[in-house]
Amino acid sequence: MALINHVKREINAKLVYFGPAHSGKTTNLNVIFRKLKPECRGKLKSMAVQQDRMLFFDFMVPGQGKVDGYQVRFHVYTLAGKVTSDAAWKMVLKGADGVVFVADSASNKMAANRENLAALREQLQGAGKVPCVVQFNKRDLSDAVPLEEIRQALVTGNCPVVPTVAAKGEGVLDALFAVIKTVMQTLKESGLELEGGAENLGGLTVPEEPAAPELTSRLAGEEAGATSQMAAEVAVESGPAASENDAPTIEVDGEPVAMSDGRLRLPLTVRYGGKEKKFAVMLALSLESEDTAQ
Repeated sequence: MALINHVKREINAKLVYFGPAHSGKTTNLNVIFRKLKPECRGKLKSMAVQQDRMLFFDFMVPGQGKVDGYQVRFHVYTLAGKVTSDAAWKMVLKGADGVVFVADSASNKMAANRENLAALREQLQGAGKVPCVVQFNKRDLSDAVPLEEIRQALVTGNCPVVPTVAAKGEGVLDALFAVIKTVMQTLKESGLELEGGAENLGGLTVPEEPAAPELTSRLAGEEAGATSQMAAEVAVESGPAASENDAPTIEVDGEPVAMSDGRLRLPLTVRYGGKEKKFAVMLALSLESEDTAQ
């Protein structure tokens, strides 16, 4: 489910690339990352999830992708290679606003395509209507299953389909734009409460439940700077005017708690002008590599 940052006037939407092992999920993310202008995207990061490796980054489409004046920031995720744990996919798919299913066009991969598509449907049960695009990858293979045959085997309803050769960058952006289009339409029709919803601390939206990993705080490795920024952004309820020396303060209100998905929950108390607010920040630590493309 998309989350809202009122200070930045942004809607954060999550896209997940799902599919069989070695179908081209990681290749898709690397191609998209390379084709986006550096000023429009964040860093491509890698993080261990269970025994698997998650790749992710965020980006914005300049001048486009707005809903009622709010810019949409897309967070793209996948799990690299052969995934050993269903729990890893469950965590990555949590809160997904759109999914690209990357099917392998090789004739000997059809069973794996069907098995993974069934797993995706099972993982998304109870998540409501999640827009999905099916990407028929590796169309340059000599034994590639004919498009109509693979469509009949995998696609139901009006789900958009896009043939690609991700290794050559062909069709990758077409598949991305197809899922962005469906997600944007869903957001516009969803009736997002852009001026309310969730507890709002001066625009810092705090969900009722801990946010999924794609929206964890950027405090990891940047604690000091982020703390200062948060102090400036926290809203103050009406009350006696604060003096120039009455600066906002943020205090750690207890010990960090390790969550089951590897994140840390850090309770904080913010005081300013005689008022007090309590909230929690979810922290995710990751090790970055100079070369995440594999």
